[in-house]
This record gives sequence, structure tokens and C-alpha cells, in this order.
Amino acid sequence: MPAYKFEALDADGKSKSGLVEADNAKAARAQLRAQALVPLEVSMVVQAANDEVASRFKRRVFNGTGLAVWTRQMAGLVGSGLPLERALTALVDESEDPRQRELVAHLRSEVNAGSPFARALSSAPREFDDVYRAVVAAGEQSGALGTVLEKRADDLEERRSIARRLPQPAAFAVRERGGRAVAVGASAVTGTLAGVFLMRTVPEARRQGHALHILRALMRWARQNNATQAFLQVDADNAPAVTLYEREGFTKLTTYRFWRQR
Repeated sequence: MPAYKFEALDADGKSKSGLVEADNAKAARAQLRAQALVPLEVSMVVQAANDEVASRFKRRVFNGTGLAVWTRQMAGLVGSGLPLERALTALVDESEDPRQRELVAHLRSEVNAGSPFARALSSAPREFDDVYRAVVAAGEQSGALGTVLEKRADDLEERRSIARRLPQPAAFAVRERGGRAVAVGASAVTGTLAGVFLMRTVPEARRQGHALHILRALMRWARQNNATQAFLQVDADNAPAVTLYEREGFTKLTTYRFWRQR
């Protein structure tokens, strides 16, 4: 059922605004009158075509932290056994941000109309990227949507935590398979020098080209931020990594040892 945003006057002449669900604008106005409100403006929140919906949200609604918080809220509601439509309704009612409320109302309307949650999310690609939607689709198919949303919230918070520890300008790259991070890396630029840090690949995904994709993505970003040189460090006995970096143009500058107290 479509959602409509409205502006109306109550019996005391005070302005009210919010959202109602109705089959059409006429029915939405009828609902408002039944609540002793005088409708001033009623307009549809949801457009039929995804490109029209996307144009409504030209700027991001969620920042990184906001998306992680919203995802965890969804995980808690769905994981507690609440139907998806009611979980979305609860988040619409709780939202204090008008643009976020409008977006979630759109998602609820899509779900109410019969769309899977992942398909509803695809109408807002600025907010929910391919990986996010793939994770949700997998959760819906497996019947474990609450669990996968909780894991997704963990991943989003971990990325934000790492990004906060990096100097600015900084970038964080991740390579994912099946909704799971298999390789990560980070870079920061100071002047014209870029540092590459935190290059990690899970053991079962090594030697599959993931680190190469991460490194090249970080180097492209560094060049876009005026870096002309880059440095990194690697364990001397990590032969595959040394070979990778040499193939990408890195040369050994120095070798050092360190002591660890036991």
C-alpha cells in the first residue's frame, strides 16, 4: 500500500505532519479527516519506478554510523520474531529524521506490496550497496534474516572503527564473498606520500587475487588524492606478499628487526 506524507491542521489550528498509508490520495485525506485533522497537503512518498525513488534521495540518508545502528535495530526486531512489515513500521514511528522516516516508509510499502526485502532495498542503491542486498537476500532465503543483519551491523561498525583510527585523508577497502569479508586494506595520504596498512586476507581465501584487487584500489585512491609515492611494510618471510608488492612496483627500502618482551 502506498505511503503519503501530509501537512494538516488539528482542531486547535496547530500544524501537524507525518505519514499515512492509503490506497490513494483521496483515501489518505479521508483518514486525516477521520482523525479530526484538516489536510493541507497530501503527497505520495513512494513512486512506482525505482529511478524515481532514487531521484528522491539524491543525498545519502544514512551515514556509516547511522546505517550500522539502523541495521542493528532491524536485526533486533526481526530476530525477536516480529514480522518484517511491523519491524519497519516500528522504525518509521521511532525515526526523528524526516528523510530517514520517508525512506523506511518506502521500504515498508514495497514489502507490503509483496516485494522481498532485498528487492525493496534495491530501490535505494545509494543506501544499500550490492553486498548489503546480497546478504539480506541470503538471510531471507535461509530464514535467518535477523542473524545476517546482526552480522552485517558488526561488519559496518568494525569498518567505522578502523576508519576512525586512520589519519585523514584515509580510505578503507574490503573484498567480500558471500557477504563475508575475505580481504581488507587501508591507506592514508600525507602530502604526496601514501601509506598502505592493515593488508589482511583470511587463510582460506589467499592466493586468489583478493589482495591484488585491494592494493590496486587503494593505489587508485591514493593517486586521486595527489600521492606520487607509496610505502608499506611486510614480513620478510611472507614470500607471496613480497612477490605481489614487487610485481606492483614496490622495492625494498630497508629491513629491520624488533624485540618482543616475553
